[in-house]
Amino acid sequence: MANEHIGRKQSIGVGKEATSGTSVSAARWIPKISGEFTPTNFTADDIGAYGVIDELRDQQLVKTITTVDFSCDFRDVYGGDLLMGLFGTEYSCIRFPIPGSITGTFTVGETVTETTTVAKGTLRRADVGGTSKVLFIDSPAVGTFTVTIASPAVFSLTAHGFVAGDGVSFTTTGALPTGIVANTNYFVIAAGLTANAFEISATSGGAAINATGSQSGTHTAYRGYFAGGNTLTGATSTATATGGTIEAPSAVRTHVYTLLNNNTHPSYTIYGSDPVGDFKSVYCMLDSLDMEIASGGFAVAKAKFMGKKIQSASTQTPSYTAQNAFLAKYATFYDASAYTGLDAAAATVIKSMKLNWKKNLVDFQGWGATDVTGFYNRQYSLSGELVLLYNATTFQTYTTTSNQTRAFRIKLSNTDQTIGSSSNPTLQIDIPQVTFKDWKRSSGNNDLVEQTISFKAVYDITTSQTCGCLLTNTSTAQY
Repeated sequence: MANEHIGRKQSIGVGKEATSGTSVSAARWIPKISGEFTPTNFTADDIGAYGVIDELRDQQLVKTITTVDFSCDFRDVYGGDLLMGLFGTEYSCIRFPIPGSITGTFTVGETVTETTTVAKGTLRRADVGGTSKVLFIDSPAVGTFTVTIASPAVFSLTAHGFVAGDGVSFTTTGALPTGIVANTNYFVIAAGLTANAFEISATSGGAAINATGSQSGTHTAYRGYFAGGNTLTGATSTATATGGTIEAPSAVRTHVYTLLNNNTHPSYTIYGSDPVGDFKSVYCMLDSLDMEIASGGFAVAKAKFMGKKIQSASTQTPSYTAQNAFLAKYATFYDASAYTGLDAAAATVIKSMKLNWKKNLVDFQGWGATDVTGFYNRQYSLSGELVLLYNATTFQTYTTTSNQTRAFRIKLSNTDQTIGSSSNPTLQIDIPQVTFKDWKRSSGNNDLVEQTISFKAVYDITTSQTCGCLLTNTSTAQY
């Protein structure tokens, strides 16, 4: 027979669903270390007595779900899919280093405008507690538009919200007309400006740009193209700061992950493909995610998804792209008395760390089918343990001191790879407040004495989070 195969011939692909339970194509294929689709059937049993000692009279299938478990090296692009499934909210941001001082206090969530380009975005995170200050600003799309091949070119976009002098930039899935360049800053001009249409110029208040040639694809407009090196001003706070050199927004982004505070987190269609056939499960939600970072190895993630019953899929063609790795040799651990101290904290040398996130999924099944109606995430928790040499009583004291809390940061920056002009693929996990549970040390006569500390993250009122994450890579779109 031709279908016998080893596990390496099995592939797992994931695609984020726009509507939960509605199948989508696999956006990425994940090179698994291990993994399996497990159908789980629930039955109703008739154990009524029929005058005999036999136990079971009838059995009916009443519910079917699918569990998808897999482990993989955590890499910089498909790792973002796992983080999106974990947190539920992600912003594709431009990282603005602030080399000087900040006047006032920026407010997360406010609109920030850059001088010169008049580009506008939303501040999603401000790391300003240390000497190295950074603002993370996303540039959300205004919407898709059409443009005329004419002199001047007229852009149509319903309720665009632009005013004369605003910065504007464009991307496309195909080709823009000649005279208009993607990922370039232009300015909206007063001429031809209506609620649903506008014209553009290469300079503020300048002459309208003409369009010639042909075009294709879907075009998207943004509120300008950030350049860096200019003054940034908060619309609500009126805070100001001069931004430093940035990576081109079309080349590198830092994805800011925060926990979505509802019980309907994103769902995925997960595909399995092997020589025997192709199959999928829809409405898959992440139930738990484990990560282990141990000296001498890769950062390894283990994910558990739950979804609707397995169904057949059209023939898949798994494809893989080169992605940047995270290993323990790139990792740094920071420990501070409070979250605001992490930016300035000194590194602590550790040997390994395990993290375990749980979302405690529950399914709901209505009448009329063996398939479940849907899945819902419930209480969210994070626990872990770290191992380091026992050469001081610092961590031991943490576990014995009443009400002791600390802030942790785990940062992996792949300094062997450069993305953009000078950035590195980076994963940063921030835990603003942890409490300590257990402490133990090894005692082998011929071994170095190590200590293992167990901890649990708690909700931090000051930062309004239990955990947050940054992922820097070359994926410029939102996950």
